[in-house]
Amino acid sequence: MKMFWVTFEEETSLTSRLGYGITAVDAGDLMRIIWASSDLSAFADRIASIKEIRFEDIEKNHVLPNAGVHVVRGIWYPQGTW
Repeated sequence: MKMFWVTFEEETSLTSRLGYGITAVDAGDLMRIIWASSDLSAFADRIASIKEIRFEDIEKNHVLPNAGVHVVRGIWYPQGTW
């Protein structure tokens, strides 16, 4: 499993301005997770960046304290998106 940080081209009431933390097998699996998310599927064609990250890369003041479980497949930030 790999951890990714995804940002979108625009911020809306349904997209986080910070981005999304997603754990997936690979980039193809990441896209399947986005397409399966009722919150994100409408924005799948407006992804600004996808970066593979490590646990140490997670922002410590806001994201980490509000993150879900990042060691299993799915969206872990923000919680409740999956």
